[in-house]
Amino acid sequence: PVATLSQATRFIAYGGVFWLAMQFSGRDSRARVILWVVMLATVINAMYGLLVQFTDANTILWFAKWSYRDVVTGTFVNRNHFATYLGLSIIVGLAFLIEELRRMSAGISLRTVEGLIRVSETAGLKFCLLLACLGTLGLAVILTGSRGALAAVAAGIAGLLCGIALSSRVSGDRVLRFGMVLAVGGFIAVGLSGGIVVERLSHASGGLHQRLALFSATVDAIAERPVAGTGPGTFA
Repeated sequence: PVATLSQATRFIAYGGVFWLAMQFSGRDSRARVILWVVMLATVINAMYGLLVQFTDANTILWFAKWSYRDVVTGTFVNRNHFATYLGLSIIVGLAFLIEELRRMSAGISLRTVEGLIRVSETAGLKFCLLLACLGTLGLAVILTGSRGALAAVAAGIAGLLCGIALSSRVSGDRVLRFGMVLAVGGFIAVGLSGGIVVERLSHASGGLHQRLALFSATVDAIAERPVAGTGPGTFA
């Protein structure tokens, strides 16, 4: 009962945050403020995580790390949670970047080198800031070494691009080309700086039987109480 009450309190808090965000972002300008604050706060956390990693500090603020000492976790303990947190802001940053590219390339063909040069000449501080933020977030999420989070981020980016392609503001061809550039850049980034990820992918089958055993136990638990369950937070 204590675990269920604790989890219910968390759900109420999540609902309260959602309600506040919904009330505040009734206007487009306010919604943008929320997204910018979320992205910049995440970038600061990512920069802190990278600083800890490159200086071998192995700390979370003033506490010594007791888990995941060889990867970037920022102010989080679990690398998967931190990588998911980074991934959310990567999607936000990409949305802002696509919007900025759309503004910069208005009336300019991107099929020619001349067109690309003209677009690059219109790049301002906002565009450079977005590239710097995305580069920091991307490096941090790779150095978390989280395979699942990388897959989730890729799926989220694909969902974002599909949603944009279905809209009437950006042509499908441009979205496809942008997606291909992102995919190539992602593979190169993982190859250059994601040795941890590559190593974990090569040994992905090592813990598969343990995971299958957990999945089987979960299915059995659901079968025992398919409707009422056992209460949130009770299935350790």
